[in-house]
Amino acid sequence: MSKNCGNIPVVNPGKPEESALIKILEGPCGETMRMPLGCVNDGDANCVPPSYIEALSQWIADGALE
Repeated sequence: MSKNCGNIPVVNPGKPEESALIKILEGPCGETMRMPLGCVNDGDANCVPPSYIEALSQWIADGALE
């Protein structure tokens, strides 16, 4: 659970829109700044690429299996 992101699960299988991991990567989420630290804008070298976030979202939507 992510307290700073509204007490939602870090990964909520089947529900990427309710998963703190996705919210934090797209950020900010509640009191938690966008991650990783130093990420300010899409395309910034410090940010996780949107295609990776989309892949993580799909993995969560598919049930977050191993």
